Amino acid sequence: MNGSWKFAGVMLAFLMISALSGSAAEDDKSANNLPSLNLTLHILGNANEDDIIDEKDIAYVEGVINGTNSKNDLCDANYDGSIDSSDADYIRQIINGTEEKLMLVDGSDGVVSFDLPIEKLAVAHMPEFIIALGEFSKVVGVPSYMLTDDVLTEIYPDIKNLPDYGKTGSFDREALAAIKPDVMIVWDQYPAEIEDIKKLGINVFEINTTKNNKKIDSFREELLQFGYLFNKVDKAREIISSMNRIEDLVRSRVSVIPEEKRVKGISLNSVEPAKVRTLGEKWQIAGIVDLAEGKIAKSGSEVEIETIVNWDPDIINIWYWSGSPDQIYGSDKWQGLRAVNEKKVYKDYYITSWSPEIELLVLDYAMKAYPESFADINFNQTYRDYTEELYGIRLSPKPGKV
Repeated sequence: MNGSWKFAGVMLAFLMISALSGSAAEDDKSANNLPSLNLTLHILGNANEDDIIDEKDIAYVEGVINGTNSKNDLCDANYDGSIDSSDADYIRQIINGTEEKLMLVDGSDGVVSFDLPIEKLAVAHMPEFIIALGEFSKVVGVPSYMLTDDVLTEIYPDIKNLPDYGKTGSFDREALAAIKPDVMIVWDQYPAEIEDIKKLGINVFEINTTKNNKKIDSFREELLQFGYLFNKVDKAREIISSMNRIEDLVRSRVSVIPEEKRVKGISLNSVEPAKVRTLGEKWQIAGIVDLAEGKIAKSGSEVEIETIVNWDPDIINIWYWSGSPDQIYGSDKWQGLRAVNEKKVYKDYYITSWSPEIELLVLDYAMKAYPESFADINFNQTYRDYTEELYGIRLSPKPGKV
């Protein structure tokens, strides 16, 4: 590989390393200054369609009333069907955290109204975000897997004592009715189940990440929406700042690698049979060319070994929940591939992409693809520092399941 871009990467590393170990004072500054994000926060009252509800939204609504600004759906802060001075008043309440209802657009693509404060919560997905916000004490029930999850039980040991309402796709309706949460956070994978939950009188926050292909900005927006729901906006932005520091570091180092030098790879959901998934944005950020992108019917499709041989990937990644590098190294049909010959078959750590730790996955992918560019980064140390910042507890990365 070309030494010049390696050197440039190390120099950038030297300049960026403080981003991973910034002082608490710097973190406080980021939170208080509320750094701008490149997304629209879909909460009614965010009239100017940026990423925060502030005085600029009041000014925008006043401009709509005066005829100098164009109206949009987010201007109707109190959701009464008209845009007038009462919307400006309601935006002031949101800014001050004194509103009694918050209306937002969730994964259903419709406006959902939430009574505040939320006292009882059921979290079917994205529990790490709620823990990081410091709001998990409101949780009154969880799905079965959380009770024994290796990471969650370490981050929040009391989770083992919470009521169990079953598995996604077949939640125990009676158990949910018994715990009577004010709000349930659940993904959009099973729309019929969501309708059943609503019939129990439970308000649903529907995660839109599935239809958005797990875009990291989708997580950021949902985290900000959680911040407004729980009056933890600054904390939500602190978490996003932590996520961004990891991602910015990866982007900076990878940016100096020429396109023709980019590593090409595939990622497997399963080794036997070979099922290939696409990693989209995560590999794009990590500078890895996904050989399966646009070439399989859907992520997780079974692919003939001959096709993989023709692709001849530089690296092979295996999902944390299934398979191992030894399965590939020890199988005759995988022999001859560049990734096998060069011992570049890797297994994911047990890190879920449905959490702020998604950026650690991105970092791990980049470090495995371009070890020379990240030679000064100790992944285990970075993981420990990052989880302490998020959850207040230093964790070590856990190996994936075989």
